[in-house]
Amino acid sequence: MQPITEIPPSIPEPPPKNKGVEVPPLLLEWLSKQESIQVEYSAFISEEELKQAMELVQARTNYGIHKYGMPLKTQDGRDSQEDAVQEIGDALQYLYKARLNGENIDKIKHLMSVLLLLVFDDADIALKKKTIHPI
Repeated sequence: MQPITEIPPSIPEPPPKNKGVEVPPLLLEWLSKQESIQVEYSAFISEEELKQAMELVQARTNYGIHKYGMPLKTQDGRDSQEDAVQEIGDALQYLYKARLNGENIDKIKHLMSVLLLLVFDDADIALKKKTIHPI
């Protein structure tokens, strides 16, 4: 891990290109399958948490279409990991601010379970690499 002094604060990303496969429908499909798949992490995720995650994905998709004129796509010309790291950095600050303000963070806790499942679902990602090709 790089020392914090060596990590650039933000790397500007180019505007997204309208290229590749739409991500949201695939993510929503993956989320809907988690209700019936027994995996190591499933004990931490309820049907309600999955539903909340799906609603959030749909809401953020609608926002992305409004802002960029398209949903998130696989070959959009942006660095997916850099985008995620920047968003996580923001989320850490918002979460800590909420704790400092004494706010209830249960909603965030529920979403973290789904996020952890996605991060550690290596089998799904390997399958997608074999079946999804850039358009």
